[in-house]
Amino acid sequence: MTHQFTRRRFLALSSLSAVAVAVPALTARAATQQQPAAPVATRETYANAVAVVQKAVCSLGVYDFVSGKSLAQIPLPEQSHELVMTPDRRYAFVAQYGAKKWAAPGVGGNLITMVDMQKLKVVKTLDLTPWHRLHGIRMDKHGRLFVLSESSSVLIRFDNPVDKDEPDAAIPVNGVRSHYFVLNDEGSRAWITDTLSGLVIAVNTEDPSVPVQKLLAGKAPEGSCLSPDEKTVYVVDRYGDAIKAYDSETLKTRYSAKTQGESVRAAALQDGKILLANAARKSLLLFSPDLTFQKEIFLPASPTAITLTQNAGQVLTSTEDDKLTLVDIASSQLLRTISTDKGADASVLFHYQG
Repeated sequence: MTHQFTRRRFLALSSLSAVAVAVPALTARAATQQQPAAPVATRETYANAVAVVQKAVCSLGVYDFVSGKSLAQIPLPEQSHELVMTPDRRYAFVAQYGAKKWAAPGVGGNLITMVDMQKLKVVKTLDLTPWHRLHGIRMDKHGRLFVLSESSSVLIRFDNPVDKDEPDAAIPVNGVRSHYFVLNDEGSRAWITDTLSGLVIAVNTEDPSVPVQKLLAGKAPEGSCLSPDEKTVYVVDRYGDAIKAYDSETLKTRYSAKTQGESVRAAALQDGKILLANAARKSLLLFSPDLTFQKEIFLPASPTAITLTQNAGQVLTSTEDDKLTLVDIASSQLLRTISTDKGADASVLFHYQG
């Protein structure tokens, strides 16, 4: 079932370019605060399955993490790109970008697909019209969902996305092409990479009246990640051959390093080291927290995404040859691969009980 909210149900959309629209949800928020937190299954819970967005065939592929056997191929809207899981690892939400390339004609996608990862089926679809080209998608530790509309430069927040079909806030980012973002655990602050303007934009997600912070970060900032202590935000300048580290509060530059060619994604490991997916060199680049280069691990094809695993020393990479590869960082060994359908991109690990 597709759920579409109307102007009447979600206030007036005409003012979104100037101010945030927040739907009153005081009763629901208060009830949430009064109830004890439910047990959370984290990434440390034994993961025996992986789900990966397969952009070229419009599906979510679910595979046994050890054998690589296909468990399900779940249809998705055209050109769905990024995904995130709820804190209890029960549901996945997938954002529809709706275009092969950013310069492709058309308004792009406007759907969020919710998948039950135990039943392995779509349970609902949210229509976010008038916001399109939905790309970045994150969830905080409270289970609030954040979705970034690239074309509108708006960050949309759902406080209870599993049970509620309407957004609770739409937060103006004031960018040009807001493609990707990272979020702190509390969900109170987001750092958006705006690729056409070259800006990194820091946004207060709780109080949009607080002015956004902007910093020119290079030619095309895109991939980004937060340090484990959330004090540093790392940003990859995709076409500027650089990665830069900024103070997460002030956006003052801390460190920078060359990336030896086009890099697309960054991930912070548990020990604070930074791993880059380098598309140009078909490799992973490892840096210390102060961006001192440490090593390079070569892959069979260009990486498109990095997923952290329950083992702090291993990551899962998606590559352009339609493979998921488990990589041991310390030994630089490629431990095993899983063959996917075409267009393997973002992935998540979870425990499948089926």
